Amino acid sequence: MLAGAIAGGQDGAPLRSLLGLVLHQLGDLSGCERELREAVRLAPGDGAAEFALASICYRLGNEADAEAATRRAIAAGLDDSHAYLLLGRILGPAAASYRRRQVGAIAGGVYLVTVLALFALFWPIWTDQLITTPHWLQRIWFHRWI
Repeated sequence: MLAGAIAGGQDGAPLRSLLGLVLHQLGDLSGCERELREAVRLAPGDGAAEFALASICYRLGNEADAEAATRRAIAAGLDDSHAYLLLGRILGPAAASYRRRQVGAIAGGVYLVTVLALFALFWPIWTDQLITTPHWLQRIWFHRWI
């Protein structure tokens, strides 16, 4: 579907970033890198795309490119703001249709509530509070964490 949108002339940095994310989830790391590099080429000041490119370059073992992309992301103002940029992308541009913004607002809200709930769930562990063994075991999702 994304490749069809690109072929149909709707190419842009957000679409390329999304395609890179999909390829990453499918395990195609080199394809992900290719699409993220294209997203950065289409929008050189996009710190979120630079940050994503830095992450994938690092995973692929290309530390020099990862460091360069990280430096560009920070220079673009992406030090602590990438989460806000992500929520803005989920919400959609101001010119988007009402339905698109409504779906984006719901998805962004669900994401934000999930992050806050997980933060509250793990707060006792992060702050080294005393909790009972059953409560501790509820927070251990994988056996290798023990």
